[in-house]
Amino acid sequence: MNGPIPLIMRSLLLFVLLLASSITGFAANKCSNCNKEATEIFAIQGVGGDKRMVCLRCYLLVPRCGVCRMPLRKDSFNRLTDGRVVCGDDFKAGIFVQQDADEIARETRQELERTFYRFSMKFPETNVTVSLVSADHLYQLAGQSYDPRYPEISGLTKPTFFDENGSEMTELDILTKQKPVRMEYKVYLLSGLPRARLTAICAHEFGHVWHLENLPLERSIHLEGKTREAFCELLSFQLMGAMSQPFEQAVIEANLYTFGQAGLLIEVEKDFGFNRILEWMKHGRDLQISSDDLARLQILDGPSGSGGPSGSGIRYANANTKTLKIPDTLMLKGIMGSGNKKLALINNQTFSLSETAKVKIGRTNVTVQVVEIRDGSVVIRTNGVAQTDEIFLQK
Repeated sequence: MNGPIPLIMRSLLLFVLLLASSITGFAANKCSNCNKEATEIFAIQGVGGDKRMVCLRCYLLVPRCGVCRMPLRKDSFNRLTDGRVVCGDDFKAGIFVQQDADEIARETRQELERTFYRFSMKFPETNVTVSLVSADHLYQLAGQSYDPRYPEISGLTKPTFFDENGSEMTELDILTKQKPVRMEYKVYLLSGLPRARLTAICAHEFGHVWHLENLPLERSIHLEGKTREAFCELLSFQLMGAMSQPFEQAVIEANLYTFGQAGLLIEVEKDFGFNRILEWMKHGRDLQISSDDLARLQILDGPSGSGGPSGSGIRYANANTKTLKIPDTLMLKGIMGSGNKKLALINNQTFSLSETAKVKIGRTNVTVQVVEIRDGSVVIRTNGVAQTDEIFLQK
């Protein structure tokens, strides 16, 4: 950890069976990847929307592009200096030059302010440095071990705060002594990604800069990590919608590293509106958002507003509050990982193998135990009943 708060990183935990799937068995045919005859062919769709018919071997064993997650063809891929492999198309579209990254950062900042102008959101520029870095360097900055086969971290923000003497402040200084008089941010973006993906990641990282600049600093530091990351994902998701990038929105929705919090915020925004989330981020009493009690989004510790006694500093939920549309059935939204490390996202709850947890369904909670995580489905028990059920990935 460098600086007064933990490193803020944007991980891309993409998984095969949500973005790179819709698996369907077909009669004997030729694999478009290895060009060999196969008894079983699968239709897969990559992150960028490309569809391909591949054999079982290519589906399971062939390395996948670090960008689109499609199986790599032997005659059309590039190995980057940090060990990542990308397909020919993504290599051609990749951003590798700092000047291009600077241009994307400027455009992202402008598009963010245009998209959120109704909410008077400003994204600072003069105290923010954006650097395009390789994956191994990014992992080194994050203090994590790097495996080029599974590059997950795609962005990182390192804030540094200074006192009136120009000395760097620690977290203890900020919380017990005085507010910083100057803040600087170093934003690192993963090289080799296509323009739209890099824009989405840049928007996420600028979200971190925004909340550190605009939230009460103590709240910003103590805000629950997954909720903080989910807010930044929401900004990126909204921007990708404004820029007509549905596949990048699909990437964000499928990313499990916020453990369902990003998906929850996306749904909350649809029902409650973005301003409600923004006000909660600034003045909310809680440090995380829970799907079990969304009415608490209206409890604010800050300037008094409608719904509470004048000068109370607290805004209370009222009888007309809309409620989030909670699914009325169990839905498998995603599967991540491999082997014994697989995770399944059921509604807005993430499960590992054999894990038991409560899942919100309509107005009640159901106790779910995950018995088995398969390629495109999970086997579960509900409410302690011995009988098992299988639920499949949504298509």
